[in-house]
Amino acid sequence: DGWADSTDFTCAEYVEEGWCTPSGGSGEHWNPMWGDISDYWHAGFSALEACCACGGGKIKEIADLWMILSGPCTIVDGCIQSPNYPSNYSNNQRCTILVNDALARPIEVVSFATEYGYDKLFINGRPFSGRRKPLKVLPHYSISWESDEDTTDKGWKLCPGQHFRGPGMFSPPDGPCSLDAEGCVLSPNYPENYGANQDCAIQVFNPENRSITVEKFSTEMLYDVMWVNGRMYAGKASPHGLVPREAIQWSSDEDTQDTGWKLCPGPVGQQVENIGGIDEEEGKEDEDEYGYHGAWGGTMAPRSTTEAMEAEGSDSKLGLEDEQTSGNFIFKVALAAVALCLGGVLCLRFRRQSTGREGYGTQYGRSYVMDNL
Repeated sequence: DGWADSTDFTCAEYVEEGWCTPSGGSGEHWNPMWGDISDYWHAGFSALEACCACGGGKIKEIADLWMILSGPCTIVDGCIQSPNYPSNYSNNQRCTILVNDALARPIEVVSFATEYGYDKLFINGRPFSGRRKPLKVLPHYSISWESDEDTTDKGWKLCPGQHFRGPGMFSPPDGPCSLDAEGCVLSPNYPENYGANQDCAIQVFNPENRSITVEKFSTEMLYDVMWVNGRMYAGKASPHGLVPREAIQWSSDEDTQDTGWKLCPGPVGQQVENIGGIDEEEGKEDEDEYGYHGAWGGTMAPRSTTEAMEAEGSDSKLGLEDEQTSGNFIFKVALAAVALCLGGVLCLRFRRQSTGREGYGTQYGRSYVMDNL
């Protein structure tokens, strides 16, 4: 439900256009010049696996926690592994692993090393690569893996962990973060600076819908990042007031450090699940209820009125001359880039809708137009 291929065509459109058959083959209107239907694989599936009307959706039961649906990934001693692990995976590989939701448990990351931004593991629709690891993520339905045609790495090994059921809202962290006597979680070495290249995962048990109270939040912008409910927070933007629904993750890089953060259980009854930050699925910033973006669109940790006024005054003066001389130029360049990309996407969509898939070839599941930008 809701699946679309790599060029955004849905199951209904595959059926309407006659691109597939109920037995799981190519339809009479599928042009061989477009490549194979599997070239348009997305989120772990091609139309032949994802769409019931194209022969998909036939797997009714998974006997164990995991099942390899397709590709060279493996299951060893109850853990799933990237192709050829612990040696490097290869280029242009894909895997799809089905998850038995009834047996699903938070993921224990034994090893994770992939090319950042290009060789990605998708869990619950979210991409993980490089230092972004699926620490304590509870997987649902399927996990998919894809590598590109360039750099390879050691890959990953993921095992089933254990559920946290209290006491308290936050579990004792995995990693160098800590839990204090009041049930608050703290960054490593808090209130002193955290260290470089540190990772933590904190499971959440929250049947009362308690929100997060942020007592302190100060990290290196863009690089030392916290993830809550799939949103990223850094700098002074915090998840204050957010109702956490899944494990909280923290990661710092090798460069600048800061004083870090302290998160405590907050009031009961709030229903806000997404405040500010950047949603990895949407790829865009969100405003909070007051229209405030902050750094990365998050909610600022509480501070005094005096501090707020001083910060506002200093921010308004900082870099004013630079903004006046370069702001218009940067805006025009950005606007032109957006217009170019939007025009390309609209032309691509219109051409494909008007002529089916005529004129399109694929390479590793990408459109001809994208391959030749």
